[in-house]
Amino acid sequence: MEDNYKWMVCVQCMTYNQAPYIEDALNGFTMQKTTFPFVCCIVDDASTDGEQEVIVNYLNEHFDLVDNKVARHEETDDYVLTFARHKTNLNCFFAVLYLKYNHYKKKSKTPYLAQWHDNAKYIAMCEGDDYWIIREKLEEQVGYMENHIKCTVCYTNFDIEYMKSGRVIKSAFNSLPSRYKHYKTLDDFILFTPYVCPPSWLYRAEIYNQMNYTGIGVDGSFELFAYLMFKGETHFYSNVTCRYRVVRESASHSLDVNKQITRRKKLLELQHKLIDKYNLNPNLKEKCEERYIHKNLLFFVENNFQDEINKAKRIKTKYSTKEKWLLLVAKNSVLRCLLCFVHRIHNRIKGY
Repeated sequence: MEDNYKWMVCVQCMTYNQAPYIEDALNGFTMQKTTFPFVCCIVDDASTDGEQEVIVNYLNEHFDLVDNKVARHEETDDYVLTFARHKTNLNCFFAVLYLKYNHYKKKSKTPYLAQWHDNAKYIAMCEGDDYWIIREKLEEQVGYMENHIKCTVCYTNFDIEYMKSGRVIKSAFNSLPSRYKHYKTLDDFILFTPYVCPPSWLYRAEIYNQMNYTGIGVDGSFELFAYLMFKGETHFYSNVTCRYRVVRESASHSLDVNKQITRRKKLLELQHKLIDKYNLNPNLKEKCEERYIHKNLLFFVENNFQDEINKAKRIKTKYSTKEKWLLLVAKNSVLRCLLCFVHRIHNRIKGY
């Protein structure tokens, strides 16, 4: 490893109220078998469900908190920091920041990580409700990136676990190829907004540090992956390395239909911003508008979002038989209720 990097990898774990899951994430980090040092930055955003206590207990059991040459404890007006080395996995270091107040929409947490980000060659991420399942994840991804300097990000296959039903979908890219696809061009990636599982990523810190976000804020991982595609090559590693949990309420999943519609509208706004940012074909905006309608039409009709339904009627696009039927259903409240009932039964059967 080059002398100017203290860490080969900085692992970023942002977490809030994920007490039932966080230990799996921490175990995924500490089990990594590497030939290089890596640091895991766990930032708890003032959880209220006992998660901070879970993390404290984990550190007490697995980390050397008394070695004055390594371990340190700091406190500011914003957080309490514990930095320590794992007792047996000597390449594994944790920097845990317990925030004193919730920072959501108040203050950025990114500056707190600068001392580790700025001294790492690569960055990986895994939020507190997801977790890694193989010991070789970091070692194999770093090995690939070291030998392919044009590659900006390496991502992998993954499992999906629905916490409501307990259903697990193994190897999502293989099991659900129509839903999870690889898009080779930036145009297609922005148009189709695919999910490529951020817990599986490893990307170059130098490239990340050059990025300026649009400020839309609806899906930072989608915006980041688009930037990494713009800056170089991407690589898909076919092995399953992690498990993505779908919980009832999160930044990307909500039971609140108003939050859902806001997210979908902002994602379309972000697509338009990225098309301008990367000087892509302006016609791509119209395609994004059409896909926005096609992809969300069932949601619009079920929840009687008349503005979006009217937009669907005006837009110049071809509708399938199913979509034409949905637009007819939109006119009748009884049929809409029946549609919602059938859709709920379908989701229950599928285990979503």
